[in-house]
Amino acid sequence: MTVADRPARGTRPANRRELILAAATRLFGSRGYERVGISDVAEAVAVVPSALYRHFAGKDELLAAVIGDIADRFAAEIDAQTDPARTLAAAATFTLDHRPIGVLWEREARCLPAGTQDAVRARMRHARRRFILAVQAARPQIPEHQTGLVAAAVLAVLLGPSFHAIDLPRPGYDALLTELANRALTTELPDPPPAGPAAPSGGLQRTTKRERLLGAAVRLFAERTYTRVSMEDVAESVGMSASSVYNHFPNKAAMLVTALERANGYLQVMLDDTLARAQDPIGALHEMLACYGRFALAHPHLLDLLITETHNIPREQAAPLLQAQREYIDEWVHLLRRIHTDLDATRARVVVHAALTVINDLARSPGIRSRPGIDAVLTAVCRRVLAI
Repeated sequence: MTVADRPARGTRPANRRELILAAATRLFGSRGYERVGISDVAEAVAVVPSALYRHFAGKDELLAAVIGDIADRFAAEIDAQTDPARTLAAAATFTLDHRPIGVLWEREARCLPAGTQDAVRARMRHARRRFILAVQAARPQIPEHQTGLVAAAVLAVLLGPSFHAIDLPRPGYDALLTELANRALTTELPDPPPAGPAAPSGGLQRTTKRERLLGAAVRLFAERTYTRVSMEDVAESVGMSASSVYNHFPNKAAMLVTALERANGYLQVMLDDTLARAQDPIGALHEMLACYGRFALAHPHLLDLLITETHNIPREQAAPLLQAQREYIDEWVHLLRRIHTDLDATRARVVVHAALTVINDLARSPGIRSRPGIDAVLTAVCRRVLAI
């Protein structure tokens, strides 16, 4: 909803609750729950904050309604399809029409209180189950044990636009997103490797207090969100006093910045090494997928921060990090366009983001990343999405 769409102040439109939900969806998706106040939502629908409380008891209830509503509507849209072949097109249109959906499900839902979050996640699980059944109907030959995995990959492609601002004219965007989702759907997944000896548990850990604190902060930020973790929480998790944390980090933001810069540095170095060894663009992209997949599977909490918490670091430090991330994607786009010479830069960027979102989403799911042979599955799906 744009400013021009707002009802005139002092009017009482019959659909005010729907207008509030639409405004909150846009604001929570673009700014993040912690950065949006009831007054911001009220301003977006041209009412005083007290008018919102006639519909929602507070911001938590409003967020729960936003996420639950979009989950219910997604499930209803999927169930409304009578032709399985049309399911992906309908889902693509829905996710583009409701672009914050991925951010709301994967980032903002974590901001809800435990009891409320459980109820909302039940509605999200219902939507995902309906989608899994639709995928099963659209491609019945998928082995039963792979259906959920394929559906997760397809849904990751469809939710990809939620995590970037790239725009294309409609309905061409719908058609491209449908095609990318169909590529994920029709990927022939490799069989899991035969069971072997269990991987050894344990391993050695860093011994310095600074690194122990940083490792704990990364895990806690990913599990609870950055804004809901205090310096005291980090200290307690490693058995240190809260005051001693400040000998290593001046504040919580410094922990987040250090973690994000370290993750970005790792990816940039791996990119340089891969390009230096590559003989052609296809070989380079194959190896880049493998490297990114290994990073994602080995460091899911760090990956989570790159995706969900960059907006929480100070602007002057966020700018160079975001620029580095854009330039990292630029290298993928450049290589992909050397292979697919008819692909313009904007569409190529959408394709690259779709492939990386598959890795991002699946690697952050504990039940998926622990599957034997998941690295080969990620590579197979992403090669198919990139058409390489």
